[in-house]
Amino acid sequence: MQRAMFLEFPEDPTTHHLDRQFMLGPALLVAPVFVPEGEESEYYLPKGLWTSFFYPDRTIEGPQWVREVVPLNEIPVWVRQGSVLCLGPENQGRPDYDYTKGLEVRVYNLPEGQPVLVEVPTGAGMNIAGTIKVENKEGNIVTTTDGDLQVVQTV
Repeated sequence: MQRAMFLEFPEDPTTHHLDRQFMLGPALLVAPVFVPEGEESEYYLPKGLWTSFFYPDRTIEGPQWVREVVPLNEIPVWVRQGSVLCLGPENQGRPDYDYTKGLEVRVYNLPEGQPVLVEVPTGAGMNIAGTIKVENKEGNIVTTTDGDLQVVQTV
């Protein structure tokens, strides 16, 4: 699941030398900060449109290097264009909750005509509780579910 940038972007020679940032799954780029507080940090976003996970109004078109001062209590996490993330309820505080209840579906710049299927696990082994299909139809995000899933919000 966690892997070096060059494994996800082998055609981009810049990623072949990045040793401080990584992909978490196919959707999330994580760029840990290794500089003293108040000093500018630098990381690389490959080709495509990237959206900040923590600040969704912020998007950057790659490829480009990003230089910014990152507060000590933050870490840059970017979501790849066309990704769909299913998040559980806030303040859960434990990993063994019911994954099928209270789902928030986050959609990130999904191109029209490219539906995305997301399998939602039961939380018990490899069992799947259901699937969520997300499509961009003429600028409208349409979400359909299969199985016993409770989606509370699509963003």
